[in-house]
Amino acid sequence: GYRVKTGDAKGAYTQSLVRATRTWVALPEHRWPKHWRGKHTRPVVPLILALYGHADAGGIWEEHCDEQPASIGFERIAEE
Repeated sequence: GYRVKTGDAKGAYTQSLVRATRTWVALPEHRWPKHWRGKHTRPVVPLILALYGHADAGGIWEEHCDEQPASIGFERIAEE
């Protein structure tokens, strides 16, 4: 009666906030707000969510995965 689901790194990484080195990214035009059109040519914005391909994305995701169980009371088992 169980259902198994999987996700890829592209979807997983974007669930975690970037708190490390400030990174700026150029947005593809289809993601621009309407009021940017005709005003900007290649706007850059701060990266807020981890993005697949970012050098720190794996580490950011690992921290996120450690924090989530702890946030509801789980404790890490001591490693020997």
